[in-house]
Amino acid sequence: MRFFCKIIFMKINKYLQTAFVLLCCTLLLTIRPAHGTHPPYYLEKRAFYDSLSIVMNKYIVPVENWLLLGGTLYGLQSYVKADNFAIRHEESQIEVTVKEREPVLFLKEQIDFNAIELIESLSTVFDMIFQEFPALEKKSITNAAIAGMVATLDPNSYFIEPEDLQRLQHQNRGTYEGIGLEITTKNGVITVVSPYEGTPAFRKGLLPNDRIIAVNDEPTTGLRIIEVSEKIRGKKGEAVTLTIERDGWDGPRDITLIKDTISHKTLKSFELEPGFGYIRIINFLGSTLNDFNSTLEKLEEFVPLEGLVIDLRYTPGGLLNQSLAIADYFLTSGILTQSQGRIKSNDKIFYAQPESSSSIYPIVVLVNEGSASGSEIVASALRANKRAIIVGEKTYGKGLVQTVYPVTTGGAIRLTTSMLLTPDGSKIQDVGITPDLSVNPILLDYEKAAKNVPGFFERLEVGATRDDPSVELCLDILKLALLHQNRAGANFSEISDEEKIQRVFNGLLKAVEEVTPQTKIPTFEQNSF
Repeated sequence: MRFFCKIIFMKINKYLQTAFVLLCCTLLLTIRPAHGTHPPYYLEKRAFYDSLSIVMNKYIVPVENWLLLGGTLYGLQSYVKADNFAIRHEESQIEVTVKEREPVLFLKEQIDFNAIELIESLSTVFDMIFQEFPALEKKSITNAAIAGMVATLDPNSYFIEPEDLQRLQHQNRGTYEGIGLEITTKNGVITVVSPYEGTPAFRKGLLPNDRIIAVNDEPTTGLRIIEVSEKIRGKKGEAVTLTIERDGWDGPRDITLIKDTISHKTLKSFELEPGFGYIRIINFLGSTLNDFNSTLEKLEEFVPLEGLVIDLRYTPGGLLNQSLAIADYFLTSGILTQSQGRIKSNDKIFYAQPESSSSIYPIVVLVNEGSASGSEIVASALRANKRAIIVGEKTYGKGLVQTVYPVTTGGAIRLTTSMLLTPDGSKIQDVGITPDLSVNPILLDYEKAAKNVPGFFERLEVGATRDDPSVELCLDILKLALLHQNRAGANFSEISDEEKIQRVFNGLLKAVEEVTPQTKIPTFEQNSF
């Protein structure tokens, strides 16, 4: 059977070879002997091969077989321990010794361009481990192998342990225990995307692009996001100390945070003036669209809205479908975003649905350097479709899509599968969205403290009050936009929706031109200590 697979594999076009892997894995594992039982360790191997196929077929770029082999072996070694599982790794070969067995040699030239050789090599290693360590839990061995394999990919791709998968599901529903921090890897360094509003990280003044160089005095150099997350998270009441580097500081500073229950409110809102509303989206979770609908209904309970500020500052993202739904709320046509992956099925264009539940009024989207991912989708979609202008700072630039694939042994693979683009096809990742009107960053409502208090940081409250200068500026823009809109000729109620959208957008653009030279945003310098 294996010989047959090899012959067929050599005949397949190189672009289709990885798609052939799952079929071969299935054939190799499901050909049963006469008595009808599965081959030894069927379930564990099948779970790994399914995961291998997902990585080879779904990951955003092709991955060398040699890297996948090496990652898997080191993942196994981390669980079995080096004393019982020795690896001698050279550029073109890897030698593996399991306990007292004869070493097994794997050659790069044989494996790198032949997925069947990769499968057979790993099958040999699994057999040795399962036979030599019968007391070890086989599911845990398999999960360690999967984790090692996925660790060869980008920092945003990793294996989620079964217990962590449950925590992630709670987090997406809005409740978990921790410090409330979204992190990524930037230039090889663990970097803050944004703190979640109202959390310990937010209250301590952590900011986008802060670099976490140590957790509890343990350096983060070489660690992946999931590994750093494991060090940071914990039970409510526990302390964790992060060593932070920030541009403009003389050197790293230690910040100690007390973990708490993070219960995300997805929105906060208030009426700026009669007819003008403010909605701050804190995160895109499973309930965000429903919360958004309810909030708008309350804002319009007594007076119809004439203008809206959507505040996305320090909103690090969340669920893609929720951010698309928020953008779609104000649109009846047009492109929301595009995704681009390695395989054709990941190349998608997301269109607005023809149904719309909103009136046509001017919208200002407020962003800063902590606006990432879903925030960037909403901002770019509304601007590209002439429903809003963007005010603030250039956004973070986080435009990769991760898909979660469950694994039958428990846990899941979080895999980068595609790249998000703006409606016109521009890149978001590492680029960000440039606002129509740039304003200086605003730090508000400091809780003053003595300068000699170690580790003190000003508390940052964003958009929490009506007198936030950036929010006041947005309100001025909305009022000016309405003046231009109403002076533009024909009665607004008598023109088509398409003409209304264009007129509203033109009014916003003119308002930005007028407000720019005469508006000076006050800024506050941080205390030096």
